[in-house]
Amino acid sequence: MKGFFRASFSVGISVCFLLSGCGGAGGTDSISSDTSENLAVVRPLMEMSRYDLKTYLLPYWDTREIYQETVVFLEGETEAPLLYAAQDILSVKNYGLNIVYEAGKDYELSEDGRLVLTPNSSIPRFPIDEYYLTEPDDRVIKVNNEKASVALEGDHWLNFFENDELTSVQISVCYRHKQAWKGPIPEGKGEKIPRFLSKLENGENVTMLFYGDSITTGAQSSGFEQVSPQADIWPVMVKKYIEAEYGVGVNYINKAVGGYTTNQGAQNFGNGVNRSGVDLLVLAFGMNDQNTALSKYKSLIQSMIEDFRRENPEGEIVLVSAMTPSYETDW
Repeated sequence: MKGFFRASFSVGISVCFLLSGCGGAGGTDSISSDTSENLAVVRPLMEMSRYDLKTYLLPYWDTREIYQETVVFLEGETEAPLLYAAQDILSVKNYGLNIVYEAGKDYELSEDGRLVLTPNSSIPRFPIDEYYLTEPDDRVIKVNNEKASVALEGDHWLNFFENDELTSVQISVCYRHKQAWKGPIPEGKGEKIPRFLSKLENGENVTMLFYGDSITTGAQSSGFEQVSPQADIWPVMVKKYIEAEYGVGVNYINKAVGGYTTNQGAQNFGNGVNRSGVDLLVLAFGMNDQNTALSKYKSLIQSMIEDFRRENPEGEIVLVSAMTPSYETDW
Protein backbone atom coordinates (compact mmCIF):
# COMPACT_ATOMS: atom_id res chain seq x y z
CA MET A 1 0.00 0.00 0.00
CA LYS A 2 1.06 3.58 -0.47
CA GLY A 3 3.24 4.60 2.45
CA PHE A 4 2.58 7.81 4.34
CA PHE A 5 5.64 10.03 4.52
CA ARG A 6 6.40 13.13 6.51
CA ALA A 7 9.77 14.84 6.31
CA SER A 8 11.31 16.42 9.39
CA PHE A 9 13.58 18.95 7.70
CA SER A 10 13.70 22.19 9.62
CA VAL A 11 12.49 25.59 8.44
CA GLY A 12 15.81 26.75 9.88
CA ILE A 13 17.73 25.31 6.93
CA SER A 14 16.37 27.97 4.58
CA VAL A 15 16.84 30.78 7.09
CA CYS A 16 20.47 29.75 7.66
CA PHE A 17 20.96 29.56 3.89
CA LEU A 18 19.79 33.16 3.66
CA LEU A 19 22.52 34.14 6.11
CA SER A 20 25.37 32.21 4.47
CA GLY A 21 26.87 33.54 1.05
CA CYS A 22 25.93 3.41 11.56
CA GLY A 23 25.61 0.22 9.52
CA GLY A 24 22.32 -0.98 8.04
CA ALA A 25 20.68 -2.70 5.12
CA GLY A 26 22.77 -3.49 2.07
CA GLY A 27 22.55 -1.40 -1.08
CA THR A 28 20.73 -2.11 -4.30
CA ASP A 29 22.12 -1.79 -7.81
CA SER A 30 18.74 -1.58 -9.51
CA ILE A 31 18.25 2.15 -8.89
CA SER A 32 19.30 4.24 -11.85
CA SER A 33 22.29 6.39 -11.00
CA ASP A 34 22.36 10.07 -11.88
CA THR A 35 25.72 10.96 -13.43
CA SER A 36 24.93 14.62 -14.06
CA GLU A 37 27.05 17.41 -12.66
CA ASN A 38 24.25 18.14 -10.20
CA LEU A 39 24.88 14.91 -8.27
CA ALA A 40 26.31 15.68 -4.84
CA VAL A 41 29.55 14.05 -3.74
CA VAL A 42 29.71 11.28 -1.15
CA ARG A 43 30.75 12.81 2.17
CA PRO A 44 32.01 11.26 5.42
CA LEU A 45 29.15 10.29 7.69
CA MET A 46 28.00 12.82 10.26
CA GLU A 47 26.57 12.30 13.74
CA MET A 48 23.33 10.32 13.56
CA SER A 49 22.91 8.72 16.97
CA ARG A 50 21.71 11.91 18.67
CA TYR A 51 20.61 15.45 17.88
CA ASP A 52 23.44 17.40 16.27
CA LEU A 53 23.01 20.90 14.85
CA LYS A 54 25.27 20.41 11.81
CA THR A 55 23.53 17.16 10.88
CA TYR A 56 20.06 18.62 11.22
CA LEU A 57 20.89 21.69 9.12
CA LEU A 58 22.52 19.78 6.26
CA PRO A 59 20.86 21.02 3.02
CA TYR A 60 18.88 18.03 1.74
CA TRP A 61 19.18 19.28 -1.86
CA ASP A 62 22.98 19.05 -1.85
CA THR A 63 23.89 15.79 -0.12
CA ARG A 64 24.08 12.09 -0.88
CA GLU A 65 23.47 11.39 2.80
CA ILE A 66 20.04 11.96 4.33
CA TYR A 67 19.76 12.02 8.11
CA GLN A 68 16.75 11.54 10.39
CA GLU A 69 14.07 11.52 7.72
CA THR A 70 10.84 10.69 9.55
CA VAL A 71 8.33 8.16 8.28
CA VAL A 72 4.97 6.97 9.59
CA PHE A 73 3.40 3.67 8.62
CA LEU A 74 -0.37 3.56 8.84
CA GLU A 75 -2.17 0.44 9.93
CA GLY A 76 -1.99 -2.14 7.12
CA GLU A 77 0.85 -0.44 5.23
CA THR A 78 4.00 -2.39 4.50
CA GLU A 79 6.21 0.01 2.54
CA ALA A 80 6.97 3.70 2.32
CA PRO A 81 8.82 5.97 -0.12
CA LEU A 82 11.65 8.20 1.05
CA LEU A 83 12.58 11.65 -0.20
CA TYR A 84 15.14 9.98 -2.47
CA ALA A 85 15.28 6.35 -3.59
CA ALA A 86 17.67 4.90 -1.03
CA GLN A 87 20.83 3.12 -2.17
CA ASP A 88 21.97 2.07 1.30
CA ILE A 89 20.09 2.26 4.59
CA LEU A 90 22.49 3.49 7.27
CA SER A 91 20.14 3.21 10.23
CA VAL A 92 16.48 2.98 11.15
CA LYS A 93 15.52 4.09 14.65
CA ASN A 94 12.54 5.44 16.50
CA TYR A 95 11.95 9.19 16.56
CA GLY A 96 13.80 9.47 19.87
CA LEU A 97 16.86 7.71 18.36
CA ASN A 98 17.05 5.33 21.33
CA ILE A 99 15.48 2.23 19.73
CA VAL A 100 17.35 0.57 16.87
CA TYR A 101 15.44 -1.45 14.25
CA GLU A 102 17.32 -4.25 12.52
CA ALA A 103 17.76 -4.81 8.79
CA GLY A 104 16.25 -8.13 7.73
CA LYS A 105 14.36 -8.47 11.00
CA ASP A 106 12.32 -5.26 11.02
CA TYR A 107 12.76 -3.82 7.54
CA GLU A 108 14.25 -4.35 4.10
CA LEU A 109 15.22 -2.10 1.21
CA SER A 110 13.27 -2.67 -1.99
CA GLU A 111 14.89 -2.68 -5.41
CA ASP A 112 13.38 0.74 -6.13
CA GLY A 113 14.75 2.27 -2.91
CA ARG A 114 11.67 2.11 -0.68
CA LEU A 115 11.56 1.07 2.95
CA VAL A 116 9.68 -2.23 3.38
CA LEU A 117 8.48 -3.76 6.64
CA THR A 118 9.07 -7.44 7.26
CA PRO A 119 6.08 -9.63 8.27
CA ASN A 120 7.12 -9.65 11.95
CA SER A 121 8.51 -6.12 12.10
CA SER A 122 8.48 -4.38 15.46
CA ILE A 123 8.20 -0.97 13.77
CA PRO A 124 4.89 0.58 14.93
CA ARG A 125 1.94 1.41 12.71
CA PHE A 126 -0.52 4.22 13.41
CA PRO A 127 -4.19 3.09 13.69
CA ILE A 128 -6.17 4.46 10.74
CA ASP A 129 -9.17 5.49 12.83
CA GLU A 130 -6.89 7.53 15.09
CA TYR A 131 -5.22 9.23 12.15
CA TYR A 132 -8.36 9.86 10.10
CA LEU A 133 -10.97 10.79 12.68
CA THR A 134 -14.58 9.86 11.94
CA GLU A 135 -15.83 12.63 14.24
CA PRO A 136 -14.42 16.16 14.12
CA ASP A 137 -12.87 17.72 17.19
CA ASP A 138 -12.78 21.45 17.87
CA ARG A 139 -9.99 22.00 15.31
CA VAL A 140 -11.62 20.77 12.13
CA ILE A 141 -9.46 19.94 9.12
CA LYS A 142 -11.53 17.84 6.75
CA VAL A 143 -9.83 15.21 4.60
CA ASN A 144 -10.24 15.24 0.84
CA ASN A 145 -10.78 11.50 0.30
CA GLU A 146 -9.31 11.65 -3.20
CA LYS A 147 -6.01 12.90 -1.74
CA ALA A 148 -5.87 10.52 1.22
CA SER A 149 -3.06 7.99 1.52
CA VAL A 150 -5.55 5.18 2.07
CA ALA A 151 -9.02 4.47 0.70
CA LEU A 152 -11.66 6.25 2.79
CA GLU A 153 -15.44 6.27 2.68
CA GLY A 154 -17.52 9.01 4.22
CA ASP A 155 -16.34 12.12 6.04
CA HIS A 156 -13.04 12.11 7.90
CA TRP A 157 -10.96 14.71 9.70
CA LEU A 158 -7.24 14.90 10.37
CA ASN A 159 -5.97 14.47 13.89
CA PHE A 160 -3.92 17.43 15.13
CA PHE A 161 -1.41 15.21 16.98
CA GLU A 162 -0.64 17.22 20.07
CA ASN A 163 2.53 16.61 22.13
CA ASP A 164 4.23 13.36 21.01
CA GLU A 165 1.09 11.61 19.77
CA LEU A 166 2.46 11.27 16.24
CA THR A 167 6.19 11.27 16.86
CA SER A 168 5.85 8.34 19.26
CA VAL A 169 5.12 6.12 16.23
CA GLN A 170 7.43 7.82 13.75
CA ILE A 171 10.68 6.20 12.71
CA SER A 172 13.83 8.07 11.76
CA VAL A 173 15.77 6.88 8.70
CA CYS A 174 19.36 7.64 7.68
CA TYR A 175 20.45 6.56 4.20
CA ARG A 176 22.59 7.23 1.14
CA HIS A 177 21.26 7.75 -2.37
CA LYS A 178 22.66 8.41 -5.84
CA GLN A 179 20.17 10.85 -7.33
CA ALA A 180 20.41 14.54 -8.13
CA TRP A 181 17.87 16.84 -6.50
CA LYS A 182 15.17 17.79 -9.02
CA GLY A 183 13.22 20.26 -6.91
CA PRO A 184 13.64 23.97 -6.19
CA ILE A 185 16.82 25.17 -4.49
CA PRO A 186 16.83 28.20 -2.16
CA GLU A 187 18.88 31.10 -3.43
CA GLY A 188 21.08 33.25 -1.26
CA LYS A 189 19.41 36.56 -0.39
CA GLY A 190 22.06 38.13 1.77
CA GLU A 191 21.81 41.41 -0.12
CA LYS A 192 18.39 41.89 1.47
CA ILE A 193 19.90 42.17 4.97
CA PRO A 194 23.23 43.99 4.43
CA ARG A 195 23.39 45.73 7.82
CA PHE A 196 22.77 42.52 9.75
CA LEU A 197 25.37 40.59 7.76
CA SER A 198 27.88 43.42 8.08
CA LYS A 199 27.60 43.30 11.86
CA LEU A 200 28.14 39.54 11.83
CA GLU A 201 31.16 39.79 9.55
CA ASN A 202 32.62 42.49 11.79
CA GLY A 203 32.27 40.23 14.82
CA GLU A 204 29.55 42.32 16.46
CA ASN A 205 26.83 40.83 18.61
CA VAL A 206 23.30 41.04 17.22
CA THR A 207 19.69 40.97 18.46
CA MET A 208 17.12 38.78 16.72
CA LEU A 209 13.36 38.89 17.31
CA PHE A 210 11.17 35.96 16.22
CA TYR A 211 7.42 36.54 16.01
CA GLY A 212 4.87 34.08 14.67
CA ASP A 213 2.58 31.19 15.55
CA SER A 214 3.07 27.78 17.18
CA ILE A 215 5.65 26.61 14.65
CA THR A 216 7.93 29.42 15.83
CA THR A 217 7.25 28.65 19.50
CA GLY A 218 8.59 25.21 18.64
CA ALA A 219 5.37 23.35 19.43
CA GLN A 220 5.62 19.58 18.94
CA SER A 221 9.35 19.64 18.29
CA SER A 222 11.24 17.29 20.58
CA GLY A 223 13.11 20.00 22.46
CA PHE A 224 9.89 21.89 23.12
CA GLU A 225 8.07 18.74 24.25
CA GLN A 226 11.09 17.62 26.29
CA VAL A 227 11.32 14.21 24.64
CA SER A 228 14.21 12.50 22.86
CA PRO A 229 16.18 13.46 20.84
CA GLN A 230 15.74 16.93 22.38
CA ALA A 231 16.34 18.79 19.11
CA ASP A 232 16.35 22.57 19.35
CA ILE A 233 13.35 24.44 18.03
CA TRP A 234 14.10 26.01 14.64
CA PRO A 235 14.67 29.62 15.83
CA VAL A 236 17.23 28.33 18.34
CA MET A 237 18.87 26.33 15.55
CA VAL A 238 19.24 29.60 13.62
CA LYS A 239 20.64 31.37 16.69
CA LYS A 240 23.20 28.63 17.36
CA TYR A 241 24.15 28.42 13.68
CA ILE A 242 24.92 32.15 13.57
CA GLU A 243 26.90 32.04 16.80
CA ALA A 244 28.99 29.09 15.56
CA GLU A 245 29.44 30.41 12.02
CA TYR A 246 30.42 33.97 12.94
CA GLY A 247 31.74 33.66 16.50
CA VAL A 248 29.36 36.31 17.83
CA GLY A 249 26.68 36.42 20.50
CA VAL A 250 23.00 36.51 19.57
CA ASN A 251 20.52 38.22 21.87
CA TYR A 252 17.58 35.90 21.17
CA ILE A 253 13.98 37.07 21.64
CA ASN A 254 11.04 34.83 20.78
CA LYS A 255 7.56 36.35 21.12
CA ALA A 256 5.66 33.81 19.01
CA VAL A 257 2.26 32.71 20.31
CA GLY A 258 0.70 29.34 19.52
CA GLY A 259 -2.58 29.57 17.64
CA TYR A 260 -2.11 33.17 16.54
CA THR A 261 -3.58 34.19 13.21
CA THR A 262 -1.83 36.91 11.25
CA ASN A 263 -4.57 39.30 12.36
CA GLN A 264 -3.89 38.53 16.03
CA GLY A 265 -0.20 38.93 15.37
CA ALA A 266 -0.73 42.38 13.88
CA GLN A 267 -3.11 43.48 16.65
CA ASN A 268 -0.71 42.45 19.41
CA PHE A 269 2.60 43.36 17.82
CA GLY A 270 2.93 46.42 20.03
CA ASN A 271 1.83 44.67 23.23
CA GLY A 272 4.90 43.49 25.10
CA VAL A 273 6.97 43.00 21.95
CA ASN A 274 9.99 45.26 22.38
CA ARG A 275 11.33 46.05 18.92
CA SER A 276 13.89 48.72 19.79
CA GLY A 277 17.47 47.65 19.15
CA VAL A 278 16.43 44.60 17.12
CA ASP A 279 18.82 43.97 14.24
CA LEU A 280 16.73 41.31 12.52
CA LEU A 281 13.01 40.60 12.80
CA VAL A 282 11.85 37.17 11.62
CA LEU A 283 8.10 37.20 10.89
CA ALA A 284 6.51 33.77 10.46
CA PHE A 285 2.73 33.87 10.16
CA GLY A 286 0.03 32.26 8.06
CA MET A 287 -0.42 28.70 9.30
CA ASN A 288 -3.67 29.57 11.08
CA ASP A 289 -5.06 31.71 8.26
CA GLN A 290 -7.04 29.23 6.19
CA ASN A 291 -9.95 31.69 6.20
CA THR A 292 -7.88 34.78 5.45
CA ALA A 293 -7.85 36.20 1.92
CA LEU A 294 -4.40 36.59 0.39
CA SER A 295 -4.85 40.36 0.04
CA LYS A 296 -5.75 40.62 3.73
CA TYR A 297 -2.78 38.46 4.72
CA LYS A 298 -0.49 40.70 2.70
CA SER A 299 -1.82 43.89 4.28
CA LEU A 300 -1.47 42.47 7.81
CA ILE A 301 2.13 41.44 7.21
CA GLN A 302 2.81 44.87 5.70
CA SER A 303 1.32 46.56 8.75
CA MET A 304 3.76 44.70 11.05
CA ILE A 305 6.65 45.63 8.76
CA GLU A 306 5.66 49.30 8.91
CA ASP A 307 5.19 49.20 12.70
CA PHE A 308 8.65 47.71 13.11
CA ARG A 309 10.30 50.23 10.81
CA ARG A 310 8.66 53.20 12.53
CA GLU A 311 10.24 52.15 15.81
CA ASN A 312 13.41 50.71 14.36
CA PRO A 313 14.20 52.15 10.91
CA GLU A 314 17.62 50.46 10.69
CA GLY A 315 16.31 47.01 11.60
CA GLU A 316 15.98 44.41 8.85
CA ILE A 317 13.33 41.76 8.25
CA VAL A 318 13.06 38.17 7.05
CA LEU A 319 9.63 36.76 6.16
CA VAL A 320 8.92 33.05 6.57
CA SER A 321 5.97 32.09 4.39
CA ALA A 322 3.22 29.67 5.31
CA MET A 323 3.30 26.13 3.97
CA THR A 324 0.62 23.58 3.08
CA PRO A 325 -0.28 21.79 6.35
CA SER A 326 -1.21 18.55 4.60
CA TYR A 327 -1.60 17.50 0.98
CA GLU A 328 -4.60 15.41 2.06
CA THR A 329 -6.84 18.41 2.67
CA ASP A 330 -8.10 21.41 0.74
CA TRP A 331 -6.81 23.84 3.39
